[in-house]
Amino acid sequence: LTLLHNRTHVDMNSLPSNSNSNSKNNAYTGTRAAKANTNTKRQPYKEYVHDLKHLHHYSRYLRLAAVSKLSQNPRKLLFLQGNEYLRARDLVSAAAEQYGMTADEYCQLMKEESYWGGGPEICALCNFLKRPIHVYELCNDWD
Repeated sequence: LTLLHNRTHVDMNSLPSNSNSNSKNNAYTGTRAAKANTNTKRQPYKEYVHDLKHLHHYSRYLRLAAVSKLSQNPRKLLFLQGNEYLRARDLVSAAAEQYGMTADEYCQLMKEESYWGGGPEICALCNFLKRPIHVYELCNDWD
C-alpha cells in the first residue's frame, strides 16, 4: 500500500520495493527517506503492518471529518457540482429518512466503522478535501 504525499489517494497496487533511492518522499512523515544500506534486507511484512495501521487511522480521520462536515453546521451549503449546492441538513435528512431514523441518529451510525458511507459522506469529503471524488461502478451489461 502506498499513501501519496497529498494523502488523498491510495494506490492499492503499489508494493514496497528494495530500491535504494534517497529521492523519494516518505509518505507517512513528509520527510526524505534515508538512503538504504544495500546490505540490509527490508522486512515487507512489518512495512505492510505499518501501512495498514496508518491507513486505518487515516480512514477513521476521514470518516469523522465527513460526519463532522455534515453535522456541525447543518445550515452549511455543500457544493455538489457546477452551480448546485445543498444544505448539509437536507442531505443528511434525506439519507436518514430512507432508513427511518433522525438525522442525529444517522450521523451517530456513520461514526461507527461497521457502517458503510454513501452519497452524503462522499459529498462531505469532497467539500472537506476540496477535491472531486469519482466513484466508478462496474456493470455486466454486455448482453
